Amino acid sequence: PEQRHSHFCSRSDASSGRVVESRRGPARAAAAMDAAQPNESVAMQHCVDILTGGYVQSYIDFFFLVNSGVGEEPESAPVPTLSPSAAGVAGSPDQATRVQQPGVDGGTDLTLVSDRLVAADKARRSGDPIAVFENYEALASYFFDLGNARTCVHFLNKCLVLARHVGDKSLEKKATADLANALATLPGETGKAIELHERHLELARETDDAAAVSNAYEALKVVYRKRAEELEQAGDLAGAVDHLEKLLRVATDSQDAECRARANFFLGKTVTALAKPERAVAALLQTLEFARSSKDIRMQGEACAAVADAYLLIDSKRQKAVEFLQETRKIAKQNGDDRVQAHASCMLGSVYTKSREFGQAVRFYEQNFEIMRKQKALPNIARARVLLGLAHKNARSDEFRGLVRRGDISTILAWKTHTD
Repeated sequence: PEQRHSHFCSRSDASSGRVVESRRGPARAAAAMDAAQPNESVAMQHCVDILTGGYVQSYIDFFFLVNSGVGEEPESAPVPTLSPSAAGVAGSPDQATRVQQPGVDGGTDLTLVSDRLVAADKARRSGDPIAVFENYEALASYFFDLGNARTCVHFLNKCLVLARHVGDKSLEKKATADLANALATLPGETGKAIELHERHLELARETDDAAAVSNAYEALKVVYRKRAEELEQAGDLAGAVDHLEKLLRVATDSQDAECRARANFFLGKTVTALAKPERAVAALLQTLEFARSSKDIRMQGEACAAVADAYLLIDSKRQKAVEFLQETRKIAKQNGDDRVQAHASCMLGSVYTKSREFGQAVRFYEQNFEIMRKQKALPNIARARVLLGLAHKNARSDEFRGLVRRGDISTILAWKTHTD
């Protein structure tokens, strides 16, 4: 089974293990979940047929599915997670990851579900774990295609528990990867997906499976970055840094220079927000080095801007910040990126204002104002006009203070008459 592409990745990304959304998309998945519940008489007849056939486990599984609201979970229900120490140990379904209650809706083919459950039950009785695995896997694929990821996860969970129980590393490896990919499509399950992808990497290494190792690396790059974004949005910057450092290690281990450069970029930006500029500069300069060597002009501009932001937090590095902001403006102009060019000009105006070099501040605030006026964004134009006005006022005030220091009364009177 490991030789087959994972059904739970897009067909184009199956070889890389990248995590994607269900092929039906969120909108169609939501519509499917809102469909009418299965016909009760049909469901009841299937229950009777399964039970009279003597397939008690299949009856329990089928009854559970048709009587569970899709996506509904009792508040008191536990949500166990996969512990790395539990990997490879046979046991109950609680040893694998379980999310919200699975279920079926009006678009589900109950005959197909019933037949697959019975086939799995028969295979279990005849001592054929591979056939049991394949039937549960087929059900997981079916529900994934319906956009019902939670029920897909339910059956992949069964695959994982079965693989552990029989001690089949190849099956466990596949079930672990598929379950991780399916969980990654569900909101709030990225952390569990990471645990499973990390376990998949361990299994791939234990079995000397180079292709699986590569797939695990690619999947981890996606979920580490995704989890870092989630934590950053929640205000947990320290947690985001932890996951970005994991991303950096995976990029290094997989010898992915571009991913390493981007990981250093995200890490540098996040560490800057934590007011640790020295560490940020060290990471961002590595990104800039890659961007220059690969002639990636856009990445080079983003890295220069980020390095400048970090240097601005170090009082002794103001000139360095100015140099990188100037380079950012130059690159943005080459790329035709007015937004970045305006931001760099505005930041330079701010730097020169703080150093009381008001003439230079006026120059860069004028450039910012001209770009905003060209874009015709009224709120930005208003802000740019205010900044430029303040810069002119500061420049005039500085001129006046110079006259006072020199004691040139006649020039002061002339200056006052001119300004009035």
